[in-house]
Amino acid sequence: MNVKKIKDSSNFRPESTGLKFRVFVCTEVPRHKPKVKVLDHKGQFSMYISDNPFVASGNSEIFQAKAIDELKEWIKMNKQALLDYWFDRIDSVELVYKLKRI
Repeated sequence: MNVKKIKDSSNFRPESTGLKFRVFVCTEVPRHKPKVKVLDHKGQFSMYISDNPFVASGNSEIFQAKAIDELKEWIKMNKQALLDYWFDRIDSVELVYKLKRI
């Protein structure tokens, strides 16, 4: 039987992450490197999940430098859990329990 993989997505409010904006995490998107998406009333951008996170797309300049640095630290702190979720090795519930707040 052929089972089509269904994409999953989770989003985390500032109260959950300690960051200044909402963060969206998806399972693997074809042709994309692992990344998270950031969204608030100012706009949105994406940042790669890596040892040295950097902006993948969007306009991060409208956000304060301190908020961007905190996002980078949060990604580094949670890199393994974020990658496990991206590559569908864990589900949303496991991700919630593994993520650390900044």
